[in-house]
Amino acid sequence: MKKFLQILIPLVLFGVMIFESHYTLSAVFSRIELFSDNDLDALAKTINSDLIQRLDSAYDKLAIAGFSGSVLVARNGHVLFTRNTGFANYNTLQDINENSVFQLASASKQFTAMSVLLLSKEGKIDLDASVTHYIPELPYTNVTIRNLLNHTSGLPDYLGFLTRYWRDKGVNPTNEDVVGIMADKKIRLRFKPGSRFVYSNTGYVVLAAVVERISGLTFPQFAKKNIFEPLGMTHTFIHTTTVSVDSTTNNAMVSGHHGHNVISMTICDGPVGDKGVYSTVEDLYKWDQALEHYKLIPIQMQDAAFEAGHTNSGAEVPYGFGYRLRISPWGRLVYHNGLWGGFKSSFLRYVDTQTTVIALNNNNSRALHPLVEGLSKVVNEAQKDRVTEDIIFTLVKSNPETVSEKIQAILRTNASSQINEKKLRWAIDYLNITKKTQSAKNLVMLAYKLQGKDYNSDISIGMKN
Repeated sequence: MKKFLQILIPLVLFGVMIFESHYTLSAVFSRIELFSDNDLDALAKTINSDLIQRLDSAYDKLAIAGFSGSVLVARNGHVLFTRNTGFANYNTLQDINENSVFQLASASKQFTAMSVLLLSKEGKIDLDASVTHYIPELPYTNVTIRNLLNHTSGLPDYLGFLTRYWRDKGVNPTNEDVVGIMADKKIRLRFKPGSRFVYSNTGYVVLAAVVERISGLTFPQFAKKNIFEPLGMTHTFIHTTTVSVDSTTNNAMVSGHHGHNVISMTICDGPVGDKGVYSTVEDLYKWDQALEHYKLIPIQMQDAAFEAGHTNSGAEVPYGFGYRLRISPWGRLVYHNGLWGGFKSSFLRYVDTQTTVIALNNNNSRALHPLVEGLSKVVNEAQKDRVTEDIIFTLVKSNPETVSEKIQAILRTNASSQINEKKLRWAIDYLNITKKTQSAKNLVMLAYKLQGKDYNSDISIGMKN
């Protein structure tokens, strides 16, 4: 650090001629300049230029295996990397771009779960109540809303019985039609509710029907009004064979493919809740940040969505409310993948490293998961960089009254981590170039503090030796 200071201080003093010789650390913090989101994203890309190069290299190496779609990687609340590859439709050869809209398939389940939690927040749904409290005709008095959320209900896959019992081939079925078949045919459970975990698309179709019954809105209407519009997810919607979209939206929708052949919708595309949400990587990042900052539901309720469910015997299941859960090499991972109709999706939130990886794919190649794993490895293994970025962005973004306390908390939490001096230099250079001279000086002051030195009494430290 001493050598770093010897190089760093003269550089900054040269670039920031307004530096005064008598500032206390608290006085410097009281004059912090706040940045816009665009400024912060640009700063993130500047100080992470080597990481972005590694992400680029990993993408080029892994996407060549057949990936067609959009990717976004973010860390510490800043987008580091986006790429778009391939064709939205192999018949028209229209390129995929940042506005291309993909079917999320099973990654849609997180929005179904959030819809249920929003109604629970209002006291309209009891997670431990029987599903028959909300849909009385169903023959499943022992199945609770929590069972449906955690995939411990025992409901069989609706794709089989819908294909078998749906007779009106000229009309596409809805969620209510699925519920009607289950009630009329008394579809049997596969196992005693709560006794074990078996992934069930049917459970989330029923949950969407519960949302419709309680709210009086269609599920697409409810999600738009209560999730997509409030979060500014302007390119996100629920589309089924029973819901039409406008021409602008339709032009942005990419097609799912098997090889180079476009896959058409079937009667099984009618029900939603288990699938049916269409979105872009940019909109999903807005969703990620809404989760990060608890914009829709209280902290306690949202955190419960990221906790493992349990069977009746107390055994943990690897699923929360709309999310799969596991421990990755970099800590807790909250995620969901999707596969449907020529689409594949991955939405991954590495909670402990504050890293998000999103990938949307519109063909049946096997490239998506190796690509996501490769990008995750590159970005997560830069742990020292993450701590440094925490400090940098705290300095340029936080409220002046709390910034000193926040920095000390970061250092206490990561006591064994080192500061990436190269990234500090990049940040200071960027701040000077963009005329954020006070913020640049804040980083110099921090460097002194980390060295255990007093800036006020040692202004010339960088000039010595």
